[in-house]
Parts: sequence; C-alpha cells; structure tokens
Amino acid sequence: MRLRLLMISFIPFVLIGCTADQSSRPRKIEPSVTFKDIAYLNYPLGGGGAKFSERKQAPYALIGLKIRHGSLVDAITGIYGQLKVDGTIGSTIEGQRYGKTGGGQTIVRRKGYVIVGLSIRSSRYVDQLRILWQKWTSSGPNSSEEVQSQILGGPKGRPFDLKVPAGEVAIGIHGRAGTYIDRISLITAKPVISK
Repeated sequence: MRLRLLMISFIPFVLIGCTADQSSRPRKIEPSVTFKDIAYLNYPLGGGGAKFSERKQAPYALIGLKIRHGSLVDAITGIYGQLKVDGTIGSTIEGQRYGKTGGGQTIVRRKGYVIVGLSIRSSRYVDQLRILWQKWTSSGPNSSEEVQSQILGGPKGRPFDLKVPAGEVAIGIHGRAGTYIDRISLITAKPVISK
C-alpha cells in the first residue's frame, strides 16, 4: 500500500518536469512565404454588375487567368500558385468564375511566373486584357524577367495600365461582373520570405 502511494505522488512530478522541459526547447521555424501591405488597385470605369473580390491564403499568389472573350471580356477565373522559398511555384488552385459563359476560353499562364500587372481597354465593360508577369525567384519577383501575354478581347475602350509596386505581386482579383466583366483589377501584396 505504501509503495502505491509513493508512485502516484511521483508521476505528476515527472509529467510536470517533462512539460516544462519541452516548452524550453527552441522551435524550428519552417521556411515560408507570407504577405504584407495588402492593397487594391483601381481605375475609374465599369460601374455595372455585381461587386466581387477574391484572394487565397498565403502562400498562394495569382499566376494566371482563364478568360472567356470575344469582342468583350465575358468571364474571368483566377489561377493561384503556391509560392515557395526556393524560387519555384508548387500546387495550383482555381478561384471562382466571374461573368457568364459567352465567347471562347483562353488560359493565360506562364510557368514559374507571377502576375504583376494588367493592361486593360475598358468602356462600359472590359473590352480587352493583357497580362504582365515577372519571374518568381528565391528573393521574390524579378523585374528584369518580365513578359506579357497576347491581347485578348476587342480593340475598343480607353486604355489603362495597372501595375503592382516594385517587389510586390498580385494575390487576387476584384471588380464588377454581370453578363460581362464590367471592371477587373488586382489585389497586391509584398511577399515576405522566411528561410
């Protein structure tokens, strides 16, 4: 009987000592990409349709778009890629489609690159889109490796160029849409790379 009591009183002491010992160990920080300074780019036209705004959790950034178009931009879907600290882009996920199903579909994406800007022609609706990318590297977007997509949509409307601030990337899209895309713009952020 005495032996049992001694063991019962000893077990809590051991557990408490073990717990305190584990919490004093330094935790290993996993390499990651997070975002700070999130902002919304805008331009003055395209007030119809319903408002939309979409972005994914870090480390996913906007790397491409599915665009339905004819002479106007009918619909748009974001394609998001997982930014990695080694300068590669991992798994991808698609966002929601905004707009309807008119026109033909073109997928615009460039392997290893992140979206940093849009060239738009717009009047009542978005008439035309062109995407601007920069290469994703282990130190962030590389402005010396910049490429543009083909022009999608028609030639009408006023031109607008939207570009993220230097060192930032697009992490989402926002705008207005109904039957067509009334307005499209970018959500931007600065990548923070923890190695």
